[in-house]
Amino acid sequence: MKNKKTFFICIFPLAFIAVLLIIFSALGGINRTGYLNEIKLIKKNTYHFRINYYDKIFRNSDIYNVYLDTQRTINDNSFIKNIKMEKDGSPFGTLTTTKAINTKKIDNIKYTLKIKNTVYLYIIIIYVIIIFLYFFKHIKNASKTFINFVIVNKKTAMPVLVISSIFIILLLSLTILGSINRTGYLNEIKLIKKNTYHFRINYYDKIFRNSDIYNVYLDTQRTINDNSFIKNIKMEKDGSPFGTLTTTKAINTKKIDNIKYTLKIKDIVYLYMIMIYLFSIFLFYGILVVKENKLVLVSTSLLIIIQIFIYFSLYNYFRLI
Repeated sequence: MKNKKTFFICIFPLAFIAVLLIIFSALGGINRTGYLNEIKLIKKNTYHFRINYYDKIFRNSDIYNVYLDTQRTINDNSFIKNIKMEKDGSPFGTLTTTKAINTKKIDNIKYTLKIKNTVYLYIIIIYVIIIFLYFFKHIKNASKTFINFVIVNKKTAMPVLVISSIFIILLLSLTILGSINRTGYLNEIKLIKKNTYHFRINYYDKIFRNSDIYNVYLDTQRTINDNSFIKNIKMEKDGSPFGTLTTTKAINTKKIDNIKYTLKIKDIVYLYMIMIYLFSIFLFYGILVVKENKLVLVSTSLLIIIQIFIYFSLYNYFRLI
């Protein structure tokens, strides 16, 4: 009974957190209405601004980053030529116009929200601390137990430690390599309406490209600067290789060459790794502490089922937004 209670204390918070994150992510992804204010002239026809909100809850906060629908804002305000946010998820940005702005705010803009990566990190830390405190009586001699376990089980423990180290190094290497500026091109350029085209990012690099591991991020400002006929670029969604661009003239070429892009490991990859890590901890605890074969078997089976369910739920959600 005690072991079952311990098992459910470990599992229920994990399942609750996963469901809560999915709900908050889905709510954040809904289009909401706000306005641009704190509009200040920087130089001729270039203004700094801040996104503000009518909604008192769903807004930029310690939980959410905010994402302005720049293309819709430009379409709804013909005097705006281009919008550039200060950084990913920031409420601050700059816009260039065809005339001076005499209003204090630009109303009826649309925005969405996305949970900050730091929130995931904090949740993991809090969860691990809670579990650590609950199991403190078992963990206080963990170092000695772990060392003895490694010494006694060299053949099994050492490979696990080596593989874990390689895995961490590989992850850091992929992150660093993905952040390097690389050269590609825009192709599959199709006219949607006058001077508005759909496109796809393509790559000269055969490895570092949009994939199941990486999202791709086009350097939109550099692409606009390098191609004077492009007025604005809007990606379909964060990390997508697809987008639309508006121009000052018709495009007669099949591709726009020498664009720059970077890569970022997909959130779902991190989330799946977290599930594997937590699963490993529970399995380790079950084998070394519980020592009841039936409970370990049931616990392991339930954990695998829950892990697969959460993975596919999160994968499908992130694939669709």
